[in-house]
Amino acid sequence: MKTSSIFWGVFLIVMGALFLLNNIGILTLTLDSVRQFWPLVLILFGVSLLVGNQVITRVMAVVSAIIVGLIIWSFLPFGKSYQYWSSRSKPISVTVESEGLSSSEGYTQSFTEGFNDSISFATLKLDVGAGEFEICDTTHELIEMNVESTFGKYTLKRTSSSEREFIDVRMKDATIKISDVGSNNGENNCKIRLNQKPVWDMDIDVGAAEANFDFSSYNVRKVKLDAGAASIRLKLGSLAEKTNVMIKTGVSHIEIDVPENVGCEVISRSGLSSFNHESLIAIGKSTYRSPNFDASQKKVFITLETGMSNIELNRFGAEDEPELAPPEPPSQQEPVSVPAAPKAP
Repeated sequence: MKTSSIFWGVFLIVMGALFLLNNIGILTLTLDSVRQFWPLVLILFGVSLLVGNQVITRVMAVVSAIIVGLIIWSFLPFGKSYQYWSSRSKPISVTVESEGLSSSEGYTQSFTEGFNDSISFATLKLDVGAGEFEICDTTHELIEMNVESTFGKYTLKRTSSSEREFIDVRMKDATIKISDVGSNNGENNCKIRLNQKPVWDMDIDVGAAEANFDFSSYNVRKVKLDAGAASIRLKLGSLAEKTNVMIKTGVSHIEIDVPENVGCEVISRSGLSSFNHESLIAIGKSTYRSPNFDASQKKVFITLETGMSNIELNRFGAEDEPELAPPEPPSQQEPVSVPAAPKAP
């Protein structure tokens, strides 16, 4: 095989692999530092000309192709930074209780949307990039959200229909260096609390993220979770009669907790992923069920579509489920003191 064929073959493989890793969210480091090593290409070509050995020349061609591919990649926008763009071009109305911002330190935001007893159904759409995210705990409002971010500002839009409330949470246009995620150079932390009275649908899209989604206190009907390279803990509860969960990931670690008193069915359409589970029984090539599935009144249906991920499913008892929050006490008026009537002489 000619040396030129080896070089171009390896070069195309490297470039194709880099684009693939970027598309599925695995490539999480910038490659700016690769550029300083470009003189190695000249050195390797020079050595191959002096030595003349066919084997060494081919090895040099392979190494050179890899270095050239990395250098070219580092000059592309993908190698410099990731950009997360809001899909809406029109202004987004938000309710912000307090907000502090500094061009050097980042943003601190607090959002609150009120709740009334006429709300029976609600949908949360969370579309963010890299960072640390948490959905847990309850509130007497419909939603409360606190953000600390050096990557950009968040927006929260609320829309209403005759049947449900829609909460759309996004990051505004921001350029994020993935090398800053989890480092001292940057942070993107978001914590959300929800009201437990409505029936919730969750639509979550995250990138390179670390997330804790504890839905055990909510009546959750549907969960749709898309993740790139993420570490996610998802805890489900037993308040809903039926919960449908769809999980799509690239290269991630997903830990799913399901109550023991809920029947569980898992359909795994995974490529090179591992699926570790407790006490589930295989009833087909890719379908698993808990022993109590048929007898259980409440059921969870989980569909996994993963690339190269590690999925763990655990069962927990009723003693591990959170207690329901007490209802909000009604407002009480201060007692009014009425002076006693004077006695008749």
